[in-house]
Amino acid sequence: MQSIFKVNPDNLIEQVQQIADDKFKSLDRVLAEKTEQAQLYIEVTRDTKKQTGKVFRASGRLVVDGNSYYAKSREETIGLSIERVRDGLLRKVRASRGRTARLMRRGGSALKSLLRFGRK
Repeated sequence: MQSIFKVNPDNLIEQVQQIADDKFKSLDRVLAEKTEQAQLYIEVTRDTKKQTGKVFRASGRLVVDGNSYYAKSREETIGLSIERVRDGLLRKVRASRGRTARLMRRGGSALKSLLRFGRK
């Protein structure tokens, strides 16, 4: 999986890369054979107006086979905000995979009922 990072302030880039590499290993397992084609864009910024509280904002976009998934988070630490983004992306990838299978079954069922021509 290709990962692209955008970090503000710039002195946090190494820390963000290390945390993201650790956190997004579980995403490789979910993507299976599509891992090589996947692109992950991560943006982490620090809110300059706040001193305490939820000062780190992370957003992530995952592009796989033309499908784009987006998640964002605002937390107290960099690691926690990246973890929330990962959880959001995992949830969306799993939901779309289930949706695709469900639509295939419904389409197959509709086609089968059409081929019966009113028979049961």
